[in-house]
Amino acid sequence: ATSSDQSVLLWDLARPLSGKAVFAAPTNAKQAEALWDKLGDPDPTESDRALWALVKAPAPALPMLKECLKPVPMPDAKLVQALVKKLDSGNFAERDAAQKELRGMTPAVLPLLREARKGATVEQSRRLDEVIADLQARLESPDAIRAHLRELRALEVLERIGSPEARKLIEAMAGGADAIFTYEAKLILTRWQKSH
Repeated sequence: ATSSDQSVLLWDLARPLSGKAVFAAPTNAKQAEALWDKLGDPDPTESDRALWALVKAPAPALPMLKECLKPVPMPDAKLVQALVKKLDSGNFAERDAAQKELRGMTPAVLPLLREARKGATVEQSRRLDEVIADLQARLESPDAIRAHLRELRALEVLERIGSPEARKLIEAMAGGADAIFTYEAKLILTRWQKSH
């Protein structure tokens, strides 16, 4: 419920968002995987229908989510520091190779690169700016956004299932690197702690 002035608005959390019926609850892994793809649908009414279908069928949903969801991998801070140092090497090939290796890493290294940027030389700064821009663009690509939405909605599926197995999966996701996905998993655990 929310309130504004003297009126109170009630929000139905039992959804789905649209008047359409939820998709049929999956009865096997193949059907659950089809709904996994639907969780990333840009249309929230469609993804919401898939979300509720998965919530209704924990038996096929949980093994599929365990397979598809992975914690955000922790970047190797020592490797990143070593590569940043090489960005200022007197050898062009070494600088270029270090920059390419940084570009090939996951966006989870962005906080480390931004921190390294603070004390960087002019050459390191220039190269770091390029790497950061590339990784940020990858993070904001339509495919990455769709994957991100799918993962966040999958966390909601797990939260709504609420079983011990679902909790183990959420705990595993909460142990990942610094990212919104990890933060959301931690928030779910906090909500569960407060409600029990």
